[in-house]
Amino acid sequence: MNEELKHCDGIVLYLEATPILDAGGLTALSRLITEHEKTGKSIFFAEWQFQPLKTLAKAKIKPTTESIRFFSCLEDALKNIVKT
Repeated sequence: MNEELKHCDGIVLYLEATPILDAGGLTALSRLITEHEKTGKSIFFAEWQFQPLKTLAKAKIKPTTESIRFFSCLEDALKNIVKT
């Protein structure tokens, strides 16, 4: 596993069990995104629930090709995090 991690392009956050994103969580998430962008790595979010997505939309946080990517399932996120 450690050998595979050397080829990773970022981190995966698996959000299946996260039904709510409140203001504090949004602030922390924004800070994580800002700090992670400085490293040139990506954050891959897997399995967002409806309410947190709605909160992100209101905050105008969107997936971007460079640093933030959303995936409907964990398997897709994991496939994409490993550099080819």
